Amino acid sequence: MDTNNVLFEKMTGAEHPYYCSSNEMEVVDGIEAYIKMMSGYDIDMNLVLRWDFYKADDLYSGDPEDEKHYGRPGTHLCKVTYVMQRKGYLRADHVINLTKEQMPALINWLRPRYERLLELWNPLPEVLALVKDPKHEFISRIRDRMNYYTENLPKTMSGPEVVMRFRQLTMDILGVLDGSDVHPGYVVKERAQFGDREEDDLAGGLMKYFQEINT
Repeated sequence: MDTNNVLFEKMTGAEHPYYCSSNEMEVVDGIEAYIKMMSGYDIDMNLVLRWDFYKADDLYSGDPEDEKHYGRPGTHLCKVTYVMQRKGYLRADHVINLTKEQMPALINWLRPRYERLLELWNPLPEVLALVKDPKHEFISRIRDRMNYYTENLPKTMSGPEVVMRFRQLTMDILGVLDGSDVHPGYVVKERAQFGDREEDDLAGGLMKYFQEINT
């Protein structure tokens, strides 16, 4: 097994919720140059909030400067977003032209920054286990089911469009749970009436799940 291949697929395949705008941006070619550039930066004053991978080609707009900003065609970039805690604003960097061989170095660079984020949330992981929240548990089960469907879509329902519809459907349900007394199954049913067979199948799966956990 090629570990670098596995790391590359895991990292570039990660899809994080929502997005984050920033006040300024740097573009650096490759992780070695980026680590060197960031070596003198304090991890508290430059707190890594999130990182997101993109295919360079997906960000091209036809501008002659596209390759300079996003990397060569066929490559991936990692957008690293920081909270500048002392100054109170956001910065993001594009680390471009990343290869599978660079993944271990990137992950090792991210490791202490991930650990710092966990420190900022202490002792929440410990005390959460002592507090029961039925609504949170219910939402967590829905999220688990969403992940199951998006990772195990039958071949007949493959494609990013179906995944996007299903995620939107699930987010609608979570929105209802957050601010309304309407049963989430109602949202699924209403949405399915206006969709095609694929969406109806996905909604039907959720309906069945809701029935199971409410019996």
